[in-house]
Amino acid sequence: MRNFIPVILISLITSYGHSQNDFSVNFENANIVGELNHWCSDKQAYKAEELPEPQPVNSCYGKAHYYGHWFKFQASRPTVEIILKTGEEEGTLRFPYVSLFDKNFKQLTCKAYTDEFDDLVINYENLTPGEWYLISVNCHNNSSYVGTFTLCVNSELSYDTKEGALKIESTSNYCTVDTFTTEGATPHPPKASCLKNGPNFNRWFYFIAQTPKIEVSVYPTNHSGNFQFPYLALFDENFRELDCSKYINDEEPIAVESKNLIPGKKYYVSVDHQFNPKYQGSFRLCFSDGTVNNTYQLMGRLTKDGKPLKKEQVAVYSQKDNHLIGNSVTDDRGKFKFIKLPKEESFYIEAPYESEVEMYLVDEFGEVLGQCKQVHKEKSTISPLDEKCNKISIMDCNPKNISIQEGKTGVYGRIVDKFDLFEGVKDVKVSLYDRYKQKIKETKSDEKGEFVFKDLAPSAFYSVHLTPNGQNYHTEIVYFNDKGNVLMTSTNKNMDENGFFHFVKLPAIEDKLELMDEEDGILKISEIEENKPLRLQNIYFASNSSELIPTSYAELNVLVKYLKTHPEKKIKITGHTDSKGNADFNLKLSIERAKSVAEYLMQQGIDKTRISYTGKGNTRPIADNTTKEGRAKNRRVEFEIYQ
Repeated sequence: MRNFIPVILISLITSYGHSQNDFSVNFENANIVGELNHWCSDKQAYKAEELPEPQPVNSCYGKAHYYGHWFKFQASRPTVEIILKTGEEEGTLRFPYVSLFDKNFKQLTCKAYTDEFDDLVINYENLTPGEWYLISVNCHNNSSYVGTFTLCVNSELSYDTKEGALKIESTSNYCTVDTFTTEGATPHPPKASCLKNGPNFNRWFYFIAQTPKIEVSVYPTNHSGNFQFPYLALFDENFRELDCSKYINDEEPIAVESKNLIPGKKYYVSVDHQFNPKYQGSFRLCFSDGTVNNTYQLMGRLTKDGKPLKKEQVAVYSQKDNHLIGNSVTDDRGKFKFIKLPKEESFYIEAPYESEVEMYLVDEFGEVLGQCKQVHKEKSTISPLDEKCNKISIMDCNPKNISIQEGKTGVYGRIVDKFDLFEGVKDVKVSLYDRYKQKIKETKSDEKGEFVFKDLAPSAFYSVHLTPNGQNYHTEIVYFNDKGNVLMTSTNKNMDENGFFHFVKLPAIEDKLELMDEEDGILKISEIEENKPLRLQNIYFASNSSELIPTSYAELNVLVKYLKTHPEKKIKITGHTDSKGNADFNLKLSIERAKSVAEYLMQQGIDKTRISYTGKGNTRPIADNTTKEGRAKNRRVEFEIYQ
């Protein structure tokens, strides 16, 4: 050890005490970075190269690099943000490092990869304006890791730091139009108290309080990454924490709140999540300060030949007197948004000639009030939603391009971001249920958020369930016949407390649905399938008895008709009870009730050799026996057809 300690000291002095002449780095030959106003190189513009020795030691690596690329810039402010991008279209450099040095090669800070292809961000706040600085981009000392990369340098700190926090313009029932991301974020204190270790990948925002009350929620979005397990914290202008909230699960949004803000003061919001890069991703913030937002929002998108029109000017005018209300510029996805539009006005927009315009007018509760889909000529105006199609807005009420078998029906739907109606939500699990809440089909939404179930038996009692919960999305679903005519629709308004979307008939066919069953509430022959247990919904017995009540006959007669027209089929009947009472009594009662159903079928002419029955007592519940509703569902008779 005595011989080893001096070696370490000499190494440290050598690493940080050199002048630029001690290294084989030519300051003059380093690539000069352009004006530090959101400067970015072209994608994959640079490549790591073999470097001459000696090179300065990188404290994030513990030694000097053999491969890399040097840059220089002149500071215009005390702050700088350096972003190194690799992976996919950004570059092929693997296991990257990025470092900041002064002109004498004293290392000021550095960042090392956490993943093979990793975006790295440096934020530094102690530069001397007018002085020159160096940036070194490197990889592991292995030639197989050498590759291309993209570099961005900015003199303004981004929302990666509290000093660069983004301002939220409105807190009155407002959700951000931009989608933010924790991808590439770096830790910046203070740490949220409910976060055990951190900060990890936090982003910063601020707002000016308008009232003493605020509630801020964070929602994952589908733009990029896999935003999960979030933490949200609220701070005052001195960064004293007011509230902190952590994830409940990886699906539900979280919120922070306060009722003691001082109007006119600045407050900060930090968004973070567990320390694992795989949880990084895009998100959106929503704000509510208790005031009534008596205004509309107009969200739109411009495209041409299916491609987004970027950085295009859009203006919104009053139809009443043609006065200019506001201007906007489309983002990289061709989107624009106007907020706080007065409710008493009607609007039109001016945009590039012959651009394809799609836009929606939305109230303070997120309800779509009107839409526009057209090629822009002179004015693009909002039209009211079609009452004939139950005000479907984000999809056509005419799915004629979906072919189904003659005499069958289909379900077609679309799921989009609740706060961005242009963004379909991919990979949502969509389940189709029959009238007895038995799952009969399952699929997933595609990249456009669309899903379809084809060749269904006609029924007015289908329902749809989404996982994760449908409350996080704007969802529209139509039920249509074999001619492509929509018969029923369902939207978020028709979703019950358990997340099931129920269908509502169109006004034009309220009294009679084409291809629908004639009698509501009674088992239909079209619903009977081989080797599939079905519940008899309208079978009634005397209390604590196996005696059938006559109102049960209508549904049992459907079974009789089916068995008579399918003489090769057999039927198995199973009785069930709830958990109240003695288990032995329940088992006996379930068998006797199944037997009563079997005897009725035999009385109607069905041969006894085609009928079998059994009972399961309270051993096969399908609902919660602690509630009245659950017990009612568990008291049932089921049947199964087989051959």
